[in-house]
Amino acid sequence: SGALPAAVSRIPKDAQVVAGPNGVGKSGGTLQVRSLGGSDLLFEYPFSYNADQKTTSPNIIKSYKVNSARTEYTMYLRDGMKWSDGAPFTADDWVNYYKYIALNKDYAPQGISAFVTKSGPASITKIDKTTFKYTFKDPYWNFLYTMSRLTPPFVPWHYMKDFNSMSADPTKLKALVAASGLPNWQALWDSKLGNYADNPKTPTIFRWVPTSLPTAPVKVFVRNPFYWKVDTAGNQLPYIDSVQSSEASGDVLLVSAL
Repeated sequence: SGALPAAVSRIPKDAQVVAGPNGVGKSGGTLQVRSLGGSDLLFEYPFSYNADQKTTSPNIIKSYKVNSARTEYTMYLRDGMKWSDGAPFTADDWVNYYKYIALNKDYAPQGISAFVTKSGPASITKIDKTTFKYTFKDPYWNFLYTMSRLTPPFVPWHYMKDFNSMSADPTKLKALVAASGLPNWQALWDSKLGNYADNPKTPTIFRWVPTSLPTAPVKVFVRNPFYWKVDTAGNQLPYIDSVQSSEASGDVLLVSAL
């Protein structure tokens, strides 16, 4: 039928509670903006800077533990957190991204600098479905700050695994690349991930889900039905139903409703 499950089953039990500056808001409306490119409206980060812009706190990550040498960072996710298609958001999404993208010499020959110290790249260990650990070869004192402005170090693995040379069936992957008209699997991977904005088929954990192709004159995003934040009254966020972005227009677009 396409009907969504009840909100209580869409939100993790330990959903992140957000207190708005004006209290509890009202749901509905459309936000119209010129561009979402590189916008915090579109992305969120594993950690988030606090209001003082000097300290940082867990965001996508529920909590963490670090050893005294600052070489081991254990990360804990929310049990019951889901991607926008309803699939579980788990440690596998982080571990497989790291192993098959960050450490994949065919994709990132130099590695990803956020995870490399002077002695080389970190390793990653899955502990259980909601727990994983980064282990660095040298002390990494500002890692949590790096994680506060880091391109998402995870992917919807249940969707993306078919587009990676280390996990996909080689024959099927070759056929997918040929059908796409792209030069290699790396370009196919990037197009399928779509920066979480350009491919409506890519699951996301962010506030809004794209529904239009990048060639559309107006890009449309709708509320993520499995978004993992609530207000202080327990209402699922975001309040805004949809976002429209028109980079072609020179006019200033306004919020029509919140």
